[in-house]
Amino acid sequence: MSRFLNRIFGPQSPDPVPIFPPISRGGMKTDTVRSPDEHRDDFMPTTPMMPEDGSSSDVIQNNFFLASDKLRMLDRLLATQCVFMLRYRRNHGSAIVLGFPWIAENFLLNSNQALRNCDRLASRIVQLGGLPDYSPQYLDRRSHVSYEDLSNMNIIIGSNLTAERAAMRFYRQMALLVGHRDETTRRVIDDMLRDAEKHVTALTAWMKK
Repeated sequence: MSRFLNRIFGPQSPDPVPIFPPISRGGMKTDTVRSPDEHRDDFMPTTPMMPEDGSSSDVIQNNFFLASDKLRMLDRLLATQCVFMLRYRRNHGSAIVLGFPWIAENFLLNSNQALRNCDRLASRIVQLGGLPDYSPQYLDRRSHVSYEDLSNMNIIIGSNLTAERAAMRFYRQMALLVGHRDETTRRVIDDMLRDAEKHVTALTAWMKK
């Protein structure tokens, strides 16, 4: 099981601070989802974690899931929601400037949902004996999606659609990994997945207009 989890989360560093090397590039990245090469030292595998039909989920759920591994997972989920909160805050302002007030309102709602998810994830991390990491230096590195500064509404909508779909795949994998051994954590992940599904529905509708 430890080999399997290391494939997902990456090997655990003997020195807990910092977990990740400093990012040499200035500012935050502008690609929505990191490439396979950039995932090599992160927790997500470059190949699917499990078959799409979920056939290996029973094997995964029957293995012992260490609290430290759960904290690492929650840390990545927290970082992902933090980046979504910041992305949609930026998109809210862009939509107002570009003359799309109804879309701006929805972006703000999405951002507030992500902020609530951040609070729930942070609370769960503390309950499990960890501390939530909000370090700006490594936030984008730990997130499954990246922050973007965009000024074209069609590109903003398309980028968010790609990011939300990628996040949904990520949440489903984490939900299968947690299984039903930790209902509290599972509920948080399931709620995040439902939020993402609603966002995808709205974004898809806007793309068709």
